[in-house]
Amino acid sequence: MLDYLIYFPNSRFQILDSITMFSGIVIRGEGVARRLGYPTANLDIHPDATKLKAGVYAAHAFVAQIKYGAALVIQTAIPKVEVYLYDYPDTDLYGEIVSVDAIQKVSEIEPLQEEALKKKVENDIRMIREFLKKNLESGIFIH
Repeated sequence: MLDYLIYFPNSRFQILDSITMFSGIVIRGEGVARRLGYPTANLDIHPDATKLKAGVYAAHAFVAQIKYGAALVIQTAIPKVEVYLYDYPDTDLYGEIVSVDAIQKVSEIEPLQEEALKKKVENDIRMIREFLKKNLESGIFIH
C-alpha cells in the first residue's frame, strides 16, 4: 500500500484511479461560499461533464499554468461545479479559464445551516491541505 492512502485510513473514499481533469471559465455564482469566507470559482461546466459523483474532492487547480491546491465541489441536485483555490492571491477569477485535476473524494455534500456549513467547509479544507501536503512531502506524484 502506498503512503498516501494511509492518510484517510478510515475513509471509504479512495484515490481516483484515473486522471479526471477538466476546464471551465469562471462565472458568477450566488456568493454563498464568499459569505462564508471561502470564495470559490464557479465553472461553466455541467457536473455530468466532469464524470465525478457529487461530493467534495482534494484537487489541483491550474490558472495561467500555475498549480494551486484546491477543494473541488461537485453538486448534482442543483447542478454546479465550483473550486476553492486556497493559496490563490486574488479573489477575482471571473472570465479566467481554470483547469481542475480531481484526486480524491474527501466528503459528501450535506444540506446544512450556515454555521454548520462553515465548520464543514473548514474541516474539508483542512483535510485537503494536509492530504496534498503529505503527498508532496512523500515525493509521491499524484496526477
